[in-house]
Amino acid sequence: MSLTRLSNIYYYWRKLELAVETANSAASIAAESGDQQLSAAALGQAANGLRDQGKLEEARAAYERQLESIRSSGDRKAEALNLRMTAILYRQMGDESRATGLVTRSLAIARDLKDPSIEAPALYLLGVLEDEQKRYDSALQHFNAALQLPGLSAMLRGQILRGIGTAHCDLHHYDRCIEFDKQQLDTALASGDPYQIAWGWFNLSYPQTLSGDHAAAYQSELKALNYLHGAPHDPFEEWHFQAGVGRELQYLGREREAIAYYREAIAIVERLRQGLVPTEEGMAKAASSSFTKELFDDAINLQFTQDPAQAFQTFELARARAFLSILAESKIDLRQGLAPSERKREDDLFARIAAIQKDLWHTGLTDAARRQKNAELESAENDLESLRLEIRRSNPRLAAIQYPKPLGLGQVQKEVLKPGVTLIEYSLGPERSFVWAVSRDRVLSAVLPPGEEIEKLVNAFRKSLSAPVSGLTSIAAENETLRLSAQLYRRLLQPVEAILAGSQSLIVVPDGVLYYLPFEALTHSGSTGFLLERFPVSYAPSATSLAAVDAAPPADGKLLLAFGDPAYARQAPAGERGPDLAPLPYTREEVNGIASLFPPEQRTVYLGAAVREEAVKGESLDRYRYIHFATHGILDEQHPARSGLALSAAAGKEDGILQVNEIADLRLHADLVTLSACNTGLGELVSGEGMLGLVRAFLYAGASSVAVSLWNVNDAATAALMKDFYRGLSRGLQSDRALRRAKIELLHQDNAVWRHPHYWAAFELWLR
Repeated sequence: MSLTRLSNIYYYWRKLELAVETANSAASIAAESGDQQLSAAALGQAANGLRDQGKLEEARAAYERQLESIRSSGDRKAEALNLRMTAILYRQMGDESRATGLVTRSLAIARDLKDPSIEAPALYLLGVLEDEQKRYDSALQHFNAALQLPGLSAMLRGQILRGIGTAHCDLHHYDRCIEFDKQQLDTALASGDPYQIAWGWFNLSYPQTLSGDHAAAYQSELKALNYLHGAPHDPFEEWHFQAGVGRELQYLGREREAIAYYREAIAIVERLRQGLVPTEEGMAKAASSSFTKELFDDAINLQFTQDPAQAFQTFELARARAFLSILAESKIDLRQGLAPSERKREDDLFARIAAIQKDLWHTGLTDAARRQKNAELESAENDLESLRLEIRRSNPRLAAIQYPKPLGLGQVQKEVLKPGVTLIEYSLGPERSFVWAVSRDRVLSAVLPPGEEIEKLVNAFRKSLSAPVSGLTSIAAENETLRLSAQLYRRLLQPVEAILAGSQSLIVVPDGVLYYLPFEALTHSGSTGFLLERFPVSYAPSATSLAAVDAAPPADGKLLLAFGDPAYARQAPAGERGPDLAPLPYTREEVNGIASLFPPEQRTVYLGAAVREEAVKGESLDRYRYIHFATHGILDEQHPARSGLALSAAAGKEDGILQVNEIADLRLHADLVTLSACNTGLGELVSGEGMLGLVRAFLYAGASSVAVSLWNVNDAATAALMKDFYRGLSRGLQSDRALRRAKIELLHQDNAVWRHPHYWAAFELWLR
């Protein structure tokens, strides 16, 4: 029996680790013998097994290796299949844009080859993606086109019927939805395959739920789970079935029974997460796609009524698994002990990425050339991620790491919070939201409005804060800001006001749009005082993260390392990524003012053309207590790893952007990193994991805290605030109190315009 066939058997019986191990052996033997086609087939089997174990980043790397092998053999049908399978993986990772691009390429090859056996599944997947983007009419067009093609298998025909039914459900055509789902169930029952029958009953429950027939939906979900248990299946599927039964029990008012099913679903997801290799971007998306966010939202919503403390622990479990795991790994320098060949591969990939980035900055690129360069950039980034995955998997020191477990309320009180500190943690949900306020001796919790209502109010408040303010508009702007501020205070803080009376400082753990809200700018209705004037306010990714990692040891070297007033070659043309790269003349004054607070032998300053990537990477960063960047920030919401700090225009191999992946590789022992740049705090909101951005990159690199800005701030006001901030630090104040003091100085000084929160509220302090 061939190894490839044996791997298939293991896969069918869901012995996935054996399937992957056998497939990799088959691929190696085939490659050594020069059989690229067999090697590609075996790599595809390995990728499928890794995907079904939830090891999504490893699966992506295996699909990429398979594609290289396929292209060597020239098998275009196999290439189309690979592109479609990779698209399925990206959908599972929550990256629907990339999934759509890949399956569109697969469809083009299928039509070029005139092969309905690969065209039909590509059309089906496009229909699924369109439906998830709420483009229901387009989804139906793809499904109906697939249904007309010859040679459909019973399983694919059933999946297409399910897709048509789902689209009709989403269009509120419940009768048609049930009609198509019953057709799919009949097809499954006729096959006698328990796996297909399980999905048939599971799918039928959807229109039953939407039409309000929860008793019938519960019976369908229960039958689905029973049939699934009688068939080979992967865990990623089972948690959907467990959660489905729990959801219907909840609708029927049987909450305690429902909680048991939700717990089992969450336990399955956690077992899958434990098999993931943490990476700066991949794990967060893989572990916390929209699929699992809905599960945790539903469980928290149910648990809060029964036991708010249990709901808190579930939320901690959901919100920062990737962040905590990568922080735990940050104690180890993965680049130490790299073989020379691995180090060269990594350096070459960074150089390749930098060269492509430089090309993309050229204004004369045609649209076609830009698309080609973006494709090359994506390929290079994937290669870098694959290399890092390989390094992590092969590093024996990672096996000894004890990854932190989410804390309960009692543990947070005893192990995290100091006397006088109150932690306020939020969970935004579609039906209702929640807040927990925790001090050493007290816990309060409350139900808040739905996330959508809070989001609208936060966006309006942020708009009022980030708009420029002048002497002519300051009074009207301040009145509007105070009105919105009081509304947000009433919704977010008033329900736990009682616990604030004995507090000396606040730590806010935000969720969703609250990452973009400066809480210190909120004010109680009827009061003219801001929250800032009552407490120092800082922020954290999760309660558990505050206890998960030991504080960085104090640096033995100097106090201050500062970079400012980079030499920018040009402004970014309209339509290109990145902000306006205009000169930042006030940042020279800002950096010199900060540096004057420290003895000459305790500071190192880079200005102008000296502010280069090579200078940052060449410095002994772990010797400095405070590191300050006064530069532009470049943010890429679609590809957070491309975000970074814009330094002086590059002439060598670097591209002039210190990107997230490069920052995470730095080794810091700094008490504080300050990013006095435009919009440096913003990053992509990944469901359940919070913000991916420059903040997390510097925390991964070893900073104990990071100060960042939420919007573009007046240069002169920033220079004044930053000098006061560092004056407080130089006198021994803790970071949160020093920043509060600097903001209050700006708030109460003679320039009436600068009293508006636009000028002082943008800067937040994030704790590790």
